[in-house]
Amino acid sequence: MTRAASDSARQVQRDSRLARFEPHRLGKFWDEIEVGDRLTDFPHCVVTITEDMVVRFAELTGDLNPLHVDHEFAMRSVYRRTITHGAFLTSLAIGQYHRCDYTYGTILALSTLATRFLQPSYVGDRLYLEMRVVGKSESNHPKRGMVEYHAWMRRADDHVAIIRLDFELMVLRLAGRRGLERLGVTDEVLAQRRFRSDTDPPSPPGVIYP
Repeated sequence: MTRAASDSARQVQRDSRLARFEPHRLGKFWDEIEVGDRLTDFPHCVVTITEDMVVRFAELTGDLNPLHVDHEFAMRSVYRRTITHGAFLTSLAIGQYHRCDYTYGTILALSTLATRFLQPSYVGDRLYLEMRVVGKSESNHPKRGMVEYHAWMRRADDHVAIIRLDFELMVLRLAGRRGLERLGVTDEVLAQRRFRSDTDPPSPPGVIYP
């Protein structure tokens, strides 16, 4: 096998591992979510923005705005250095939400999303996600419900909010859990679930919500 073929095979294996559903990580169903539920990535999972991240996002999306990728150009702007794509920060926040497993395997759809950019973000920023459940509503389907969130991406060094996201998810109800049995979601698995959001520490001192 050539080196290129070997690298390709490893990539396929890595992708398949990422895509495989893990029953023990199953998140909360709509019925189990409560308004006021809160989750924070601090200090569990702080992400550092790297130049490689910014460049790869620019290449993937075609967003080659020089404010993001040209240091000399950005140095002459009001920012004095390159800034992170807003769309990348939005995607990163959504990814961080999914990493927390709060609704892993029970999300059916992202219904709405509104993002407010509060501060520029730069290479080297250490960011974390904080979110709250602010609303729930019935759906016209007995196996689905809607959950409304407010979330913030914050700098770990000073806890200043970089972006705010208001979004709504369609989430599976307990009435629909039988469809997951063939994937290994048994009653025993359901009984053993633990949620990090139930043990999260309080907000860092001095944090003010926008």
